Amino acid sequence: MILYIRHKNIWINFVTTPEEFNDFVDALDKKKQTVVGDIALFNQKMKNMLLKVMEEYPLLDLYSSIDIVDGPILSRVVQIKKAHLTYPKHGVALDEFLETDRDYLAIDSYLSELKPSNKLLIKGTDKRLINLIIACDEVSNKH
Repeated sequence: MILYIRHKNIWINFVTTPEEFNDFVDALDKKKQTVVGDIALFNQKMKNMLLKVMEEYPLLDLYSSIDIVDGPILSRVVQIKKAHLTYPKHGVALDEFLETDRDYLAIDSYLSELKPSNKLLIKGTDKRLINLIIACDEVSNKH
């Protein structure tokens, strides 16, 4: 069983609800290598369903868009294939930044023209406060 993290060079069966997951399991072939995800978005009910399915289908692989810390799932994984998280520098691209997981790498990439002290303020804030920080940064850069 392989866990792919941000590694999208494979065919992934994305499921988002327990009903979709049940439909996926009903159509699953025990003899065919199959990848299901995005397990980072699974709720607890779907994770419990996944654990049961993992026991029955040894050729089932997993995909996650972010690092996961779920012990029961990770204990059943034999190999992890992880694509590195890299962001190109974009200047100030707020809309693109809001589509990320808003970690420090995303801040440095999508809000790269901000002062370092303002970048530290961004983590964990909402869109309105981010806009205010960007505006304050632009004003302070003009003076």
